[in-house]
Amino acid sequence: MRAESKEWEEEKTVGHVMQKRIKNYIQSNGIKQRHIANITGLKEYHISDLLTSRTKMDADEFVAISLAVGQTPDFFALQEEE
Repeated sequence: MRAESKEWEEEKTVGHVMQKRIKNYIQSNGIKQRHIANITGLKEYHISDLLTSRTKMDADEFVAISLAVGQTPDFFALQEEE
């Protein structure tokens, strides 16, 4: 059971990092959550929950939001840590 817990924590950490990178990009570029909602079909409140890490972002949402802000998922996944 411990190994599963550790894997979950690592997954949660990776997901949190991606959410944080997307959120920083959105804020830095003045992109509105409404714009992302219109493109992705996601509700604005759900996007807010994703960007504040209240809700775990799944792979499909990660791809959709990345593309909605004009970037590829790799743009966020391969960023160097500051």
